[in-house]
Amino acid sequence: MSNYFGFISGSTGGGGGGLTFKGNWDALLNIPALASGVGVNGDYYIVSVAGNTNLDGITNWQIGDWAIFNGTVWQKIDNSVTSPNVRTATFGCTVNGGGFAPLVGIIGYTVIPYNGTITGWNIVSDIAGSCVIDVWKANGVVPTVANTIAGTEKPTLIAQQLNSDNALTTWTIAVTSGDVIGFYLDSASTLTSVNLIITILKT
Repeated sequence: MSNYFGFISGSTGGGGGGLTFKGNWDALLNIPALASGVGVNGDYYIVSVAGNTNLDGITNWQIGDWAIFNGTVWQKIDNSVTSPNVRTATFGCTVNGGGFAPLVGIIGYTVIPYNGTITGWNIVSDIAGSCVIDVWKANGVVPTVANTIAGTEKPTLIAQQLNSDNALTTWTIAVTSGDVIGFYLDSASTLTSVNLIITILKT
């Protein structure tokens, strides 16, 4: 049976399911000490101090970035705050198939408690595989497929473990306090757990 979970967080937000938040990371002094190729699958840290510590070839770490261990190497989700006056937050969902490919269907819902603009998405899975997640939005009511906001850029993996989109040229990117966000798994194969993280700038 698939386990579905939706989440919403601030700029130092958490997650669920396949990811385990381990705390903040000082990327300047490498505290706590992280090493290339060493870690536990799904563990992630959020950068609290920018720096150039080399983790599996990645050396540009900014405050708010996520360092995620995929079981083999460390990867980065660029979730940095680009200005002291800009407030970033994340929301998203986790799908866990319990050792099997998750079942197609509704993943879950979350409510956005502020106005803002969606700026991008990152999707990461436990192993390389394929999936497509649709994102719906409606204000004050539960959305349906008729309320999709993802256009032709649905969060997608194609025989890969990590993907992102920071252009969103076909998305409806404006959100209003009280908007209900729905997540629907269109398809999944090979992978058994996947996390979708959507970044938003609060206004």
